[in-house]
Amino acid sequence: MPSETTVYQCALGRAFAVTVRPKDPTVVIDSGRNRLILSRPDAGEDGKEQPRQAAAGEGQFTNGAVTLTLSGEDAMVENLPGGPYQNCRAAGPAEKTGAGIPPIKVD
Repeated sequence: MPSETTVYQCALGRAFAVTVRPKDPTVVIDSGRNRLILSRPDAGEDGKEQPRQAAAGEGQFTNGAVTLTLSGEDAMVENLPGGPYQNCRAAGPAEKTGAGIPPIKVD
């Protein structure tokens, strides 16, 4: 299944991109030279999504240090280098991709 990447524009001219893969409890966040894989806080040890999850691309994702919150067109990232990433809004979809993670240009 193809991945979908969305670019978010934030206050203070910050930007980042989020890649969501259908039926995958993880997302990839790209910001400048930073690329992180984040998962839902309540994913099981095997990385599979637990019951009662929000739709893909919605909710909270973390790696224990960095936290991404997605809600509709809005997003916020805590503790990501280059921040703060606050008051972020989807600027639009980036290209749709295949199974791999695409190279993304984010200023």
